[in-house]
Amino acid sequence: MAVENAETEVAILRARLDRMTRLATAQTALAEAGLDLDAFMQAIVEHLAELTGAKGAIVELVDGGDLVYRAATDKSLIGMRLKQDGSFSGLCVAAAEVLICADALTDGRVDREACVRVGVGSMVCAPLMHAAEALGVLKVFSEHKSAFDDDDIEILRVLASLLGAAMSRQLAFQQNQRLLAEKTAQEELFETAFHHAPIGMALVGLDGRFLKLNAHYCDIIGYAAAKALALDFQAITHPDDLNADLTLLHRLLAGEIPGYQMEKRYVRQDGAIIPVRLSVSLVRENDGAPKHFIAQIQDLTEARAIENRYRLMAQNATDIIVTSDMQGLATFVSPACEAVTGYAPEDIVGKSSLPITHPDDQVLVSNAFGRLIAGQPVDRVRWRVRHKLTGEWIWLESNPVLIRDDTTRRPTGYLDVLRDVTAQKAQEDALAQARLNAETAMRSKADFLANMSHELRTPLNSIIGFTRLLTESRDLSAEDQRRVALAHGAGQALHAVIDNVLDFSKLEAAALELHKAPFDPAELLRQTVAMLEPQAAAKDLRLKTMIDTDAPAFVVGDAGRVRQVLLNLLSNAVKFTSRGGVTATLTCLGGDAAAPRLRVEIVDTGSGIDVSKQAGVFNRFVQAGSSVSAHYGGTGLGLAISRQLVELMGGEIGVRSAAGQGSTFWFELALPAGQVQTGTKTASAPEPLRLPGRRILVVDDVELNRELMLALLSKYGCEVALAEDGAQAIEALRALPFELVLMDCQMPVMDGFVATQTIRASGEAFADIPIVALTASAQPEHLARCEAAGMNDHLTKPLNLAALERVLDMVFRASPEPIRAQPETDAGEEARRYLVESMGASAVRSLLAILVAQLENRFAQRDAQTVREDAHALAGSSGMMGFLDLSKTCRELETLIEAGGDHAAALDLTLGLVSRTIGVARRWEAELAVADAAPRRQMMH
Repeated sequence: MAVENAETEVAILRARLDRMTRLATAQTALAEAGLDLDAFMQAIVEHLAELTGAKGAIVELVDGGDLVYRAATDKSLIGMRLKQDGSFSGLCVAAAEVLICADALTDGRVDREACVRVGVGSMVCAPLMHAAEALGVLKVFSEHKSAFDDDDIEILRVLASLLGAAMSRQLAFQQNQRLLAEKTAQEELFETAFHHAPIGMALVGLDGRFLKLNAHYCDIIGYAAAKALALDFQAITHPDDLNADLTLLHRLLAGEIPGYQMEKRYVRQDGAIIPVRLSVSLVRENDGAPKHFIAQIQDLTEARAIENRYRLMAQNATDIIVTSDMQGLATFVSPACEAVTGYAPEDIVGKSSLPITHPDDQVLVSNAFGRLIAGQPVDRVRWRVRHKLTGEWIWLESNPVLIRDDTTRRPTGYLDVLRDVTAQKAQEDALAQARLNAETAMRSKADFLANMSHELRTPLNSIIGFTRLLTESRDLSAEDQRRVALAHGAGQALHAVIDNVLDFSKLEAAALELHKAPFDPAELLRQTVAMLEPQAAAKDLRLKTMIDTDAPAFVVGDAGRVRQVLLNLLSNAVKFTSRGGVTATLTCLGGDAAAPRLRVEIVDTGSGIDVSKQAGVFNRFVQAGSSVSAHYGGTGLGLAISRQLVELMGGEIGVRSAAGQGSTFWFELALPAGQVQTGTKTASAPEPLRLPGRRILVVDDVELNRELMLALLSKYGCEVALAEDGAQAIEALRALPFELVLMDCQMPVMDGFVATQTIRASGEAFADIPIVALTASAQPEHLARCEAAGMNDHLTKPLNLAALERVLDMVFRASPEPIRAQPETDAGEEARRYLVESMGASAVRSLLAILVAQLENRFAQRDAQTVREDAHALAGSSGMMGFLDLSKTCRELETLIEAGGDHAAALDLTLGLVSRTIGVARRWEAELAVADAAPRRQMMH
């Protein structure tokens, strides 16, 4: 037995020795093979599998969060990836030590399912180390459990160490190659930058000798490169600048400064002096010892020449030129400063200008320079400086900009050009004041015209309106009819004068706007001539219209303003013609189809106009002579307005006349052609407007105007209520339903504007009722104010019946049936009606006021006893006034409390009924107030 054991031990030792020999042989072969890294890794796994008798071996290298198979006995696995996290190989990398898995089925560190799938029973991983970092693992595996002994693990360690060393050498080689490439690239970049730089560059030894120069440096100093390399910088530096240069150089060598810049002069080979800007930095060895200097120079010859030219300009400029540093201290001031401010340049250089700046302007100036630093745009700045000699404030206009370093582009200071604008500022202030005065005068004029319009139109509205009604009356004698017609005509004439004055004011203020729409020019001329037929017939004059067959059917323009011009010319012709007639002609002079040019002529057989006076007939307030004004009347504005209207429409106007031979007034307009209207029919005479039952509220503080509106609207069958101010109007709207409000604008107590705004904002049922302004002012500003207040339309006094009917038709067309007042109905309606019949409206209103006060004050306390007493009191008073539902509810609440029940829900029900009863009582009180005031308020049904 002992012999057998000894033989076994000898066999084991021989096997181990054989494996160690083969391992040594493998190491030698691998070291001498000269393989690249990938082939070396493949050889490692093959030797490892053979030496350990394993099923296979793998090299896995770290790639981010993955492990990549770079070599394997099964080459089909090469390139596979697995996650480090959760893998046995990943644990080996993290631990940086050999890990052994004796049983893959029971070891929790491995993926059991994967091991079963590929037939792995055990495995060992060794890290591939580079310094203290694991680059990956060398792994060997077998299909058997506990397949690897200590010798196998040692072989794995040796081969992993061998592979790690090879990888480290490869990494070191790659790092050296990269550093060498980077150094070569940097040297090439430096050489390129050095030789092609737009400035002079040189490497200078510590003794001052030139080691290397680029061509630009040689060009600046005037030496060829070979000769320059034999020199030191001291030899070519101007003697007066050498000490300053050497001082800075010694400070640089001592480490006191990182580099320096200075302006100095070089002496060229030809003896010329050249100014340069020098920048010097120090290059050190790896151990920190000084190696050499890098010098950069810029030729300042051209810059100095430009600077001298600018300095010469600055010295002779009338504007002040100032440069200053970043602290605002002046570094240069041109001589013009003394002529403008009384300060000599030396008084300002080295100082800030703020002490002599007006206190109100100091923040303005500081902010302007602050915006420059922040990179924001700065407009011209105006500020004041006190004159040194006179003590007066001088206005300066400043236009500051930043001065930047040519190389770094960093701000180094400011450049400012200052101009004396004192006289200009005075002129601008005077102009602004004149403009303000003119605007004030225009506003005063507009206010005067508005007030004049109101004061004239208000009584004129009554005159024209009532005389119109009288002309329609059949109860007047013929003589009375004639007198009324004369009064009506006089009112219309006064109306025309007022309109002319207001139109002329608008034209002067350029506030008149044209309203363009298609119209038939021939029909417009016929209609306008027809309007003058009564006046012509009264003077036994013939009125004739002649229309050119080539006249366009429709053009686009302001028909109203064209009609106004026609009326002015025709009325003048009729006025100044005693015998014969007046002929109106319309012709087409040509132009093109898109914009035909029309000519209108008004020819009369009147007295004519002397040639010497024709030039002024279109001027304002001018007539053919004082006798004309005395005989015919008029303001002399009609023709002036006509000329301005025609010119506003882009046309021309003129006159041909001779004394005793009549006159021809003409105007020409080029108007765009309009769309021809097809399918139109001749309109039949409209039926008289009838509006039976329509409820209208008229609000006006002038009794005559209320009477007139009452009479006019009653003709149409309307039901009209009258109010004297806006407050009464709102009261009436709450009392009764209306379909339209005609609202005067200027009234005491509450004017029409406030009343309209209050109605619109009320949120009540009448908030959206149509409201039409009754205004005596036709100024655009006034009409815009009406619209802004919430009014739907406007009627201008004196009232035009056609305009009134247009508004009525517009409002009531959308509401075919009249709105009727809906009587309040509840269980006590009959009782309340009997109460009014028996006591009268006035007495019932007094009782209602007492009841409402009680309703508002009861149930303030919620305790049972107080609630019972309040319920008892209201049960009687509300029942007496006919509010039977409330009376019944209060009695039920009183009974519930007396029985000791919970009264909270019943009280809430009672409070809701109290609130509704207050609303009903107030509406009933308002209705009684209207009924009671009917005789005084002149309500008509």
